[in-house]
Amino acid sequence: MSAHREILEAVAVTAELTGTELSAAAQTVMVRDLLGYPKESVLRALSRCRRELTGRLTLAAILDRLDDGRPGADEAWGVVARALGDESETVVWTEEMASAAAPARELMMLGDKIGARMAFRDAYERIVSDARGERRSVTWRVSAGNDADRRASAIVRAVELGRLPAGQAQALLPAQSVEERHLLLTGSVMSDAERRSGREQVKKLLAMLQGGRMHIAQAEG
Repeated sequence: MSAHREILEAVAVTAELTGTELSAAAQTVMVRDLLGYPKESVLRALSRCRRELTGRLTLAAILDRLDDGRPGADEAWGVVARALGDESETVVWTEEMASAAAPARELMMLGDKIGARMAFRDAYERIVSDARGERRSVTWRVSAGNDADRRASAIVRAVELGRLPAGQAQALLPAQSVEERHLLLTGSVMSDAERRSGREQVKKLLAMLQGGRMHIAQAEG
């Protein structure tokens, strides 16, 4: 069965089960809009609509339930709350999460965590709905905190979750994150000998960088 036929049948069944009357023309337009997304994601979204909807079936309701790699509002807030509450924390978040964090930041600074969460949810759900409606693919980026060890851990975790490509992640790792860089390059944990060699290389690199800074300072003086 073609993707078009599967989605059309799922839309028709979902409309019937939610008490929604859709004309043939409306079903055709809805299916045409949904064909721009992966078939399995659309079918799962329609399944959620059948379980969750208490009102009419709409395209917006389907898109809101579409798994396109963007976290739900609650999961997204968990990440954003860490970023707003701790400058040492590194987070890997989507463009929509970063944008929706703006209205929550001031409330968080004032100690209004409940208001910050509500402001974030409202903004996030609106921004995500717009992104899905425009069929924009999800983009992940790193907001680096001050703690180098936690930054390395967050970046490696993002690679494991498929949110960052290994090549990009390596460039974002702190200079001293030898073990994490080795893991991303080889997929294996360093041996004791490799770990000792890596530490020596880092020491030499840091010494070279420190020497360069001193040379520049002396020249400027």
